[in-house]
Amino acid sequence: MGKIIAIASLKGGVGKTTTCLNLGVSLAQTGKKVLLVDTDPQGGLAVAGNLKRITRNGLVQMLRGELGEDEIVIQAGKRSLFLVGSGVETLDDLAFLQQEGNNGHLGTAIKGLAMGFDYILLDTQTGLNSLLLQLLAHSDSLLLPCSCQAGAIKTLPLFLKSVHKIQSERNRGLKLEGVLLTMMDSYDPCTTEVEQEIKKTFPAEIFFNTRIPLLPSFARAALHGVPVALLKTAPGANRAFDALALELEARQHNTGEETL
Repeated sequence: MGKIIAIASLKGGVGKTTTCLNLGVSLAQTGKKVLLVDTDPQGGLAVAGNLKRITRNGLVQMLRGELGEDEIVIQAGKRSLFLVGSGVETLDDLAFLQQEGNNGHLGTAIKGLAMGFDYILLDTQTGLNSLLLQLLAHSDSLLLPCSCQAGAIKTLPLFLKSVHKIQSERNRGLKLEGVLLTMMDSYDPCTTEVEQEIKKTFPAEIFFNTRIPLLPSFARAALHGVPVALLKTAPGANRAFDALALELEARQHNTGEETL
């Protein structure tokens, strides 16, 4: 079974879905077999990856017993990248998914889907909610995208404290992959100031060395429903995610992974 990594954030608009999709593409390009799972009822990953053009079925339909695992896993072209949507189309679907999360069935199902993959990346719902708590109880690790803005940084201590409680009470094996700084604007002095404050507040080892820059190509790729690596008008825009994929791989061989 592959490594299940929940990609989560307390604040919206920090690049969580962008990170999940583009990191998945970069990992697949290194030869890893990667499964991206959209556990966010809003279906941001399905939209960003153009999955809804192919199917609206997903976790909900599998959990209801209407479809099997192999019927909801969609391969992205010829790459070793696969996607699963949430399957949420109605309020009843949303309530059902949350119920299945609360009773642990969703986490168990994701572990079943993880067989045969190297990495399973979960795009989660923003905020600390019951669905996220249950997903973290069934995940191996957590990756926290955090935009380099004062508002997002201020939420970090609360999130880390809350997840530490999950680690101690529900999942002692849960590790922190790292905090990923996103939307770095090298032309904005405020960004540099915020980064400097971060380094004073938190230990340097919890952060990825890779930074994700603020580029218009990410918004353009989302508009077209493709990973930034496939955006022909912005060659090389995925370099940061390629670097992140290599750094993530290197961390898997480092026994000194951070514990929350």
